[in-house]
Amino acid sequence: MKKRYLLAALVLVLVILGFAAFTDQGLLGLYRLRHEQARMEQRLAQLEAENQKLRSEIERLKSDRAYLEKVAREELGLVHQDEMVFQFKSEPGQTAPRP
Repeated sequence: MKKRYLLAALVLVLVILGFAAFTDQGLLGLYRLRHEQARMEQRLAQLEAENQKLRSEIERLKSDRAYLEKVAREELGLVHQDEMVFQFKSEPGQTAPRP
């Protein structure tokens, strides 16, 4: 009889330990959450760095006229009123050189 209670208690303890280790609320769930937290913190750091880069770009566009002109020419293809633009057709398969 004593062996039966001891066996039942042992099975109960093993079941509780199994739930504690392998359920989403147990150790396995805790591992997953920590892994997700680390991934999110890394993504946050990347986004903060990108935000800082964009803030610097905005500030430079506001304060540096030469940089603003460079961006307008390269990215938007803008020219001054007194400038003349020449466009050349490229051969098939060739890419046009950038100004």
